[in-house]
Amino acid sequence: MSGHIKNYGQHYLDNNDFLEIQKVLKSDFITQGPTIKKFEKKISQKVGSKEALVCSSGTSALHLALISINIKEGDYVIIPAITFLAAANSVKYLNAKIIFADVNHESGLVEPENLEKTIEECKKLNILRKVKAFIPVHLNGQCVDLKPINYICKKNNIKIIEDSCHALGSKYKPFNSSKKYKIGDCSFSDISTFSFHPVKNITTGEGGALTFNKKEIKKKLKVFRNHGMVKSKKFFNYEVKELGFNYRLSDLNCALGLSQLKKINYFIKKRKNLFDYYNRKISNLSLYLKPIKTYTYCEPAWHLYVVKIDFKKIKVNKNKFAKELLKKGIGSQVHYVPLIFQPLYKKELRISNYKGAKEYYKNCLTLPLSVNMRYRDIDYIVFHIKKIIMKNK
Repeated sequence: MSGHIKNYGQHYLDNNDFLEIQKVLKSDFITQGPTIKKFEKKISQKVGSKEALVCSSGTSALHLALISINIKEGDYVIIPAITFLAAANSVKYLNAKIIFADVNHESGLVEPENLEKTIEECKKLNILRKVKAFIPVHLNGQCVDLKPINYICKKNNIKIIEDSCHALGSKYKPFNSSKKYKIGDCSFSDISTFSFHPVKNITTGEGGALTFNKKEIKKKLKVFRNHGMVKSKKFFNYEVKELGFNYRLSDLNCALGLSQLKKINYFIKKRKNLFDYYNRKISNLSLYLKPIKTYTYCEPAWHLYVVKIDFKKIKVNKNKFAKELLKKGIGSQVHYVPLIFQPLYKKELRISNYKGAKEYYKNCLTLPLSVNMRYRDIDYIVFHIKKIIMKNK
């Protein structure tokens, strides 16, 4: 058994990563220096956008993205019921209101019909004119069907901010199209956001980024990223006209990011191979568990390996199942508890019974997936999953 399966995800570092960080440590700038611009340029090149802006986290990226499209108090933003809390929190930072959209129960993704139903309910409640943005979440590495979602949003004058924190390196091919689009190129959105947390496809330690195609967005957000300060001849220093934040990313973080980006194709391939091997290994357990639904329009850069387990059939609840795995040194996680269940969001507008989100949550479990893993780690994991099933069923 490898020590790399004790967590559902883990970063990968090599000597080149350490060397790049050392170079910055020996330079004149460890923050607010030239490495930041280099990293931003490489990110935009990687995803095919015209511009990129790095910041302190995926959460700050979402917050800045909402600021860039002028979300304010009283506005509504649509968010999937299955996602990390960062998107919802970012809306609340601006005193705006959240509308949760339901998801497909087999994939956890918002499908176009989920969005259309949400918008229809907003029409009935006479609040559609206040709905200013939708944040589609590319979950587990798999992207949403962006083209029809873009059509629906444009028709209703709704901006799109992609939460791509799980999907750096993923590609999208619309139905009846021969062209592939990179997630983050913003062909079907206003802004895309990324996270570089240690369990993501690349890491900067902590960090995030926004990608977009309008230069004026970068000019505006660079100010908000740095306390709202602008250079001033009047004060021979700086002046502040708007409330900003310290959302900067250091040169140290960016040096690590630059080094990690060089390995991303290897990371994506290794994760895909592990994902496919998992699928083969669990195929003979299909009566009790199966992989999440996948879509032909997406070429995913897998971030997480999520299975759907029929806990009722094996007569054991999710908590006990996870504890049994942990006894064998196997970490697992849930991505995610529906936000409609979280106490902080209980007062947000409910426009659905959220059957899809509830069903997805009831059966989903995230198993370990990282570049550090080997096929024998998966053999070990699946062997113990089978033992738990056979013992309890």
